[in-house]
Amino acid sequence: MKTIILLTILMIFQSNYNWGQSVLFKNEKGLEGQKDEKTGQILIQPIYKQLTSFKGGKYVATLPNNKTGLIDEKGKTIIPFKFDAIFCCDDKGLYKVELNNKFGYVNKKGKTKISIIYDNVYLFYKDKAKVVLNGKSMFVNRKGQKVNRKGERIK
Repeated sequence: MKTIILLTILMIFQSNYNWGQSVLFKNEKGLEGQKDEKTGQILIQPIYKQLTSFKGGKYVATLPNNKTGLIDEKGKTIIPFKFDAIFCCDDKGLYKVELNNKFGYVNKKGKTKISIIYDNVYLFYKDKAKVVLNGKSMFVNRKGQKVNRKGERIK
């Protein structure tokens, strides 16, 4: 009986949800966009050299000039196209970015939160992240301040 109820709920959910209707496509110039699979309606204009689905209905998009930004499912810019790469997003909305072979973090508006000066930056854990500067490892908090392993600020 439980199986029948679960299958019925699943069938109702699937019939009311747009499963996989948005698909990547390329135009005649090889630029990528997104369109509705059933209607063919263009959702994101094909102006990107590369378009990669990201979490939360967002896309990491790279323009033909190789600058990368973040857009929403309608193609609206969230993070400006000024970075060489955008990587992961942590649970508090900070995005790891690369610019001129240096790394840092920006918020969802593209405002720098952790200076883009590091050889590498790692994911935050308990509000601190390991960073590497000139080959030396250290930790920073979400404000970019140096902290010890316990998260206590170092001067």
